[in-house]
Amino acid sequence: MRIIIHGGRVWTAVPGEAARKATIVVEDGRVKEVCEPGEKTEMPSGEEIDASGKTILPGLINAHSHITLDGRSPDPEATAMKDDPYIMLVKAIHAAKEYLQSGVTTIRDLGAMEGVDFALKKAITEGMVVGPRMLVSGRPICMTGGHGCPIAIEVDGADSARHAARLQLKGGADVIKLMATGGVMTPGSHPRVSELTLDEMNAIVEEARKVGRQVCC
Repeated sequence: MRIIIHGGRVWTAVPGEAARKATIVVEDGRVKEVCEPGEKTEMPSGEEIDASGKTILPGLINAHSHITLDGRSPDPEATAMKDDPYIMLVKAIHAAKEYLQSGVTTIRDLGAMEGVDFALKKAITEGMVVGPRMLVSGRPICMTGGHGCPIAIEVDGADSARHAARLQLKGGADVIKLMATGGVMTPGSHPRVSELTLDEMNAIVEEARKVGRQVCC
């Protein structure tokens, strides 16, 4: 399928390039070329979109999202804990659509409950629902009583941390999320205080690297 977008100002994100009027040719969901006005005497046929008066830019990337947390709630974690997995998935589907409609075409989700992120990624990839491309982590990994519990998997010791990482990779994690320190949303934890030990974090990183995955903390 070919789409021709014309009449709008195009910002390519190339350093030093200002937004300019151009025509974009999209084939099978990918940008094939960006043409200057008058550059081509004959454009290929396809569905045409008139973007006059609008600015077109590359899809935005959110590198730290939580698709199962309600950003409108004063206490997102408490709200999430009250929802059963089915309601959580419905809310996540709605959030994914909002992301895409706002111009975010890729998200890296760094902590979801009940496997909702895995299910939603599959549904989007297979075209069952509308949403951005997703990189998912499953449940974060924290120390017992640490930042992120009870959403996160709580671990004690390197073997426990290794097992938690393997569980997320088994579920289909693209990236592993660990809580190296405390955080502002969990009572009793503090962002400046170390939580997971070096041995625990090393074990998690080793498991991720075995299968070519990255770890973020």
